[in-house]
Amino acid sequence: LVGSNFLGSLGPKSGTAFEAHLGGAAFAALYFYSGTRFTNWISEGAFAWKKKRSGLKVHNPQNTKWNSLQKDGDRILEKISEQGEESLTRSERKTLAKYSEELRRRKDY
Repeated sequence: LVGSNFLGSLGPKSGTAFEAHLGGAAFAALYFYSGTRFTNWISEGAFAWKKKRSGLKVHNPQNTKWNSLQKDGDRILEKISEQGEESLTRSERKTLAKYSEELRRRKDY
């Protein structure tokens, strides 16, 4: 495309501004290869509306509340596997319900 615009700029004048296309291509190449970005010149807040949220969730291994609940939930499930559901205490049932709800919320299962 750059070559055809260059050749067009050498020929007889037509209704196309070949020089403008070449100037745009030169600016684009300079911008790309220089590593300069306009977003670095303007505050981040100016482009906040353009940022899209990804569907990714950040995993925080330091989340001790979740780690503790997960450990307790797994222990209770192991107890059910070995001794049956009737062996659970009221406290264990509440913990298991909270663990189940949190798993559904996180969709980690």
